[in-house]
Amino acid sequence: LGMALYTRLERAGLPLGDGQCRIVPGRQFVWDRAWRNQRVAVEVQGGIWINGAHSRGSGVERDSIKQSMAAALGWRVLPITKSMIESGQAVELIAQALGLELPA
Repeated sequence: LGMALYTRLERAGLPLGDGQCRIVPGRQFVWDRAWRNQRVAVEVQGGIWINGAHSRGSGVERDSIKQSMAAALGWRVLPITKSMIESGQAVELIAQALGLELPA
């Protein structure tokens, strides 16, 4: 899913940000993409319909801590799903968070 998002961002002409980023000092948390200057990060929520890591209690707990720590440091974290990537909604939201307009 991370590559699908990358491809969609590239096709839309948006900045790609950095992949597999650590943005919380002293923690091993990794975000799928991040735009450091704008303090925007994306976390692709994989396996939400098959009892994957993001949908089990322990995964939800871990993700909540991860996102809250980033928010406390001034980051905006966008949780993105496969259907959001496929529909184009993810790219639209990322563009909005980055303060950019998509080409018509």
